[in-house]
Amino acid sequence: MTNSSFKMNEVQEENIVHQSNAFPRNVVGMIVVCFLFAILSLAFFSSQPSNVEEHQSDVVYLNDKNFEEQTASGIVLVDFSMDGCGPCIMMEPTLEKIATQFKDKAIVANVNGPYSPRTANKFWVQAYPTLVLLKDGHEIDRKMGLQSESQLIGLIETAFSIAGKSPEPPGAEEHQSDVVHLDDKNFEVQTASGVVLVDFYADWCGPCQMMAPDIEKVATQFKGKAIVAKVNGDYNRRTEDAFQVMVYPTLVLLKDGQEIVRKSGLQSESQLIALIETAF
Repeated sequence: MTNSSFKMNEVQEENIVHQSNAFPRNVVGMIVVCFLFAILSLAFFSSQPSNVEEHQSDVVYLNDKNFEEQTASGIVLVDFSMDGCGPCIMMEPTLEKIATQFKDKAIVANVNGPYSPRTANKFWVQAYPTLVLLKDGHEIDRKMGLQSESQLIGLIETAFSIAGKSPEPPGAEEHQSDVVHLDDKNFEVQTASGVVLVDFYADWCGPCQMMAPDIEKVATQFKGKAIVAKVNGDYNRRTEDAFQVMVYPTLVLLKDGQEIVRKSGLQSESQLIALIETAF
């Protein structure tokens, strides 16, 4: 081997050693650059406002734990929904608008029914979406299915129109009506003897409102022979649960405190009369 060849081999070996030493330095450099980039990215994103959607939304999200406390006072429109419900998803933007529009006047809340079964069962939620309007914790109206913006506004304004009505003189309705209004406290005593037709109803129930005049007529017709009574199911859950009332209106005929027959749904005057006469 010539001297020139020997020198060339030495140069090549030095280049190889140089390259092998440079390789780890390049890798380390790349790692450092990536690490610095990660830190800068983290700093950038952490500086952005968190929970942007939560801050932009005026809808209050409730569950079984906080529902009663959050709805105990004031006007609250509760949207019972579930994941995957098409009409629920379609109505979300409208609910957001309404929540902002009525901010500081009323609360617009959402309850995921399957994740809050206790609350959903308490309000007999059978379909989604179901909108329940509460005032001071008590239901005053409800709607089911997809609602437009104007319908939601009209629903909430129902609570304000009720609030603006002049109260009836104490006992005025009682003196004008032969219907006896019962509750959880006096139900058992008032129905312990004799024939009693009990109308389980709710304020928001359309068929209940349609049947009310016939209930009044029948109460007057059977005065002294049988009692015609009404129980507001929303306010008297214990009595309602005792009779396993599932729909409104439900009419239960009692004799000496024992149920002998019942009917569900809207009944005509003649049907109500026939129902009471079953007991005689």
